[in-house]
Amino acid sequence: MMRRAMVVILSALVLTSVSPIAPAADNKVRIGFQPGTSPRFFVARDHGMFKKVGLTAEYVQFIAGPPMLSALETGTIDMAFMTTAPAIFGLAQGIDYRVFFVEADASQSVALVSTKRAGIKTLAEQRGKRIGVQFGTSAHYALLRSLEAAKLKETDLKILDMQASVIVPAFLKGNIDGGWAWDPWVARMQAEGGSMVWALSDQRLPMPLVWVVRTAWLNSNRDTVQLFIKAMELSHAYLMENPKEGIASLGQVFGVNEELAKQIYNRIEVPSIKEQVTGYVGALGTSSTKATSGMATHMSDLASFFFALKRIPVKPDVIRAIDPGPLEAYTAKKR
Repeated sequence: MMRRAMVVILSALVLTSVSPIAPAADNKVRIGFQPGTSPRFFVARDHGMFKKVGLTAEYVQFIAGPPMLSALETGTIDMAFMTTAPAIFGLAQGIDYRVFFVEADASQSVALVSTKRAGIKTLAEQRGKRIGVQFGTSAHYALLRSLEAAKLKETDLKILDMQASVIVPAFLKGNIDGGWAWDPWVARMQAEGGSMVWALSDQRLPMPLVWVVRTAWLNSNRDTVQLFIKAMELSHAYLMENPKEGIASLGQVFGVNEELAKQIYNRIEVPSIKEQVTGYVGALGTSSTKATSGMATHMSDLASFFFALKRIPVKPDVIRAIDPGPLEAYTAKKR
């Protein structure tokens, strides 16, 4: 069950200035985030892209998804990025927000890594093995999709529910034969002699990191959201010219060396503004096509998955939650 207690890492300035009901003034936006495979955001933050376009951004770091969802619900942050898995959880709780921007795609890094001793080389070879995964996550979703692909049942292997941060120690101690996780945990297992067996991308399934914004705040601050998109476009252009900056940002965020940071960076897809509307497998579509968009297909599939597992009480209306409007407005102004 999702916890309601909000655990945030805040500076003293944010603690004294954040108000749950304060409207954006002077293009102020309160951004929630967790360390993740999000080089576009971290470069925008660290290289002053938000300030350059006229935004005053306050950054609120969280240590887990549930407290970040609580902050969105109470209005102590305005927007945040997350994978679509926690986004589905929040929508199922009735939190009123819209998916309006795709930060990145992590489908190449949501993967199964085998220990050298186990020597798993195919999905079918998970049979009889001890496999670690954190239930109710994108990695759990990937595991079950892999069983479908290999025509295996859950009872054909021993699936162990464990936190992603615990999977690596279990991997090193030989307590599991393989682990399903995401970066940086996948990269850490590979660095310890593990081999990647399969990733979500191998089945052409997306795993987007999406930006969500509180609906009420969006409706009152559409110009501010346009500035946010502009900053993210500047950051994307900068990344294309300076990939080393993206690698450095991930190294700092994850606390890994340059080699691992580069490995993680090279597995991340960062869709352009245009590709987020059409061209990316998880594209938002337009206001008239969003019901049949890649994002709608993906989020509907994910919602059905979590509902079948009884991880969420209801299947949320994901099509209603997808809002291509801000991107449409931004691209229209550039024509």
